[in-house]
This record gives sequence, C-alpha cells and structure tokens, in this order.
Amino acid sequence: MNRILSTCACALVALAPAAQASVYSDDLDRCVVRQTSTEDKAAMIRWIFSALSGNPSLKSMVNVTDRELAESDVKMAATVERLLLADCRKEAVQAVKYDGPHAIETSFGLLGQIAMRELMAEENTARQVGKFAEHLDEDKWAAFNAEAGIPKASAAAPTKSR
Repeated sequence: MNRILSTCACALVALAPAAQASVYSDDLDRCVVRQTSTEDKAAMIRWIFSALSGNPSLKSMVNVTDRELAESDVKMAATVERLLLADCRKEAVQAVKYDGPHAIETSFGLLGQIAMRELMAEENTARQVGKFAEHLDEDKWAAFNAEAGIPKASAAAPTKSR
C-alpha cells in the first residue's frame, strides 16, 4: 500500500511522461483523466506546491503551514483513493495485474501533466512565466539563431511578454 502511494507521489512530483503501455494502462489513463474534476486537479496542484514548499531551495519563498500541508495531504489521499479504489477500480486492477504497479505511476504522471498544463494556461500564470524573457539578450539570441540557420520569424528564444 505504501509502495503504491509512494509511487503515485513520485509520479505526481516528477510529472513523468507516459511510458509505453498496454490497453489496460491506456484504459486506466483514460478513466483517471475522465473521472478527475477541475477541483481534483486544483487540489493536486496545491498538493504538489505544498510538497515542494519544503525544499530548501524554495523554503524562503513560501510559507505553507503544517496545517495546510496536512489538509493538502488529506485531500490528495482522498482523490487518489476515490480514483483508484472506486471510480476506476476495474481499470486500475487490470492495469496493475497485467502491467505492474508502475501503471498507476504512469496514470498519475499523465494526470499531473494535464493539471500542470491547465495551471500554466491560466492568464496570470502564463504572463508571469513569460516575464523572464524580458531579461534575455536579444543580440545573443539573434546570433544563436543565425548560427543554427533559424529564420528570424521562427526564433528559438522565448518571446518577451507584452
């Protein structure tokens, strides 16, 4: 049990790309994605964020309380249990039976990717993520693109926010 939950956690944090899977794992992927609500994805993102907040390189930038960490863990555990033990139980059993426990890791990695994509698409987040481009040296990128044979219209550097 702990190994499966630990595997889910690792997949969510790493947002691992989907490995080659059988029809059973594909069915589990589809079920997990279909049965996950917008609220579930938001809870997953909050859980990932709160888990990452303890990392020494981030700790000084955020203040997630022990209570918030615990609440996030409880919501994530409830979501994982609902998806695997209820909503997608048949698909989860078949995927684990034929593909092994990594099928769960792959499904939750896919779900994490989808949740992260939705988070990054939000207007304020997308704008903030793009702000680093304001600090890029355009001349260096122009030289890089010329060396790589990339036309100016398809520049390799991220574009500056507007």
